[in-house]
Amino acid sequence: MKNKQGSHVGMILSFVVFITFLVFLFAILQPMFNEKKEKSTVLNYISNNIEGLLDEKMTVVTIEITNYAWNIDGYNCFTFDSYLSGNFTFVKNITDDTQKYISLPLLAPTTIQVEPDDVEETQFKIYYSNEVFIPKEISSKTTCAQLGSGDYEIKSVREEEHPFFTKALKLGLNVSNSEEPHKELGKKLNVPAGTEFSIQIINETGTVVLGEGINLSTEVYSQEIPIEYVDIYANVRQGRIRVGVA
Repeated sequence: MKNKQGSHVGMILSFVVFITFLVFLFAILQPMFNEKKEKSTVLNYISNNIEGLLDEKMTVVTIEITNYAWNIDGYNCFTFDSYLSGNFTFVKNITDDTQKYISLPLLAPTTIQVEPDDVEETQFKIYYSNEVFIPKEISSKTTCAQLGSGDYEIKSVREEEHPFFTKALKLGLNVSNSEEPHKELGKKLNVPAGTEFSIQIINETGTVVLGEGINLSTEVYSQEIPIEYVDIYANVRQGRIRVGVA
């Protein structure tokens, strides 16, 4: 009988020790779980909201020159009234619009000047946005052919919305966590004070084109979002936004 009582006491003590161990283990691991959950929440919030902060509208207008004799007097540039006013502008040759940059931003609120690489070109795309483009410089022309409304046709108008590279620059994606623009970005994204985070833009080749200089000090939780972003030359490029939280 005594042996049975001793056995029961031993079982109870073992059970108490086991429960005590579980409570101790939980007490140790709980802060880690809470921290991981908090960082995961921050990561998801940034990932869900960063694209909206970078988005900007862009209007793409395709025109065709119908006055083929615009350069008959030796002009190698022309001007025409802008479809939109008050926007930054970029003009491209429609036959090679990923590499051929041929214009300057608006020279006046309502006028665009174009100096084509080939005066035989007749079709162009004009990109309008509130965000800045950085086109190829053209020489300053004192006199260009002035095209009236009957000298060209508007073939299409398309509205788009994409993340802009220049907007990412202005928001501070390329500065360290200790610098003020990055802190302001953290406030806009509701990132808790003291939480390190990074946001990088990666192009279609896998190269980090913005945010490459930010190093996080501890283990990083990361997530990638596929995007189509507009670069400084008005190209719409495939890429990814990589968000990291430490």
